[in-house]
Amino acid sequence: MNKKQQQDKQLLENIDKAAAGEKLTEESEMDKDTKAALEMTREMAAWPKSPSKEFKAQLKAELTHRVVEQQKRDLSKRRDPEYRNFLRRPAWQMTFAGLGALFIAAIIFLIVYLLNH
Repeated sequence: MNKKQQQDKQLLENIDKAAAGEKLTEESEMDKDTKAALEMTREMAAWPKSPSKEFKAQLKAELTHRVVEQQKRDLSKRRDPEYRNFLRRPAWQMTFAGLGALFIAAIIFLIVYLLNH
């Protein structure tokens, strides 16, 4: 499991703990968006009438999505190598392979043309 997956898993565990009313010890190390998500979870858990399970699941999914999107923006701002590694994407690989094949074909055509004239 990579670092990003561990962070996402930890976020989900923290949201579940906050909803159950447990105290989290490492809150001082969390970013402001994660703290806000946990605070919202605590407030929701403190309501006298509990929201539906569907609403809780939707809220959890939305908060998780927002945190992941924020992490992606942070990575792109820092120019993190993990985020910039676009050359490993299949579209770029196919583009470079096609250009290489075209270059080789042009060289072969040029050699054959020069040998025949």
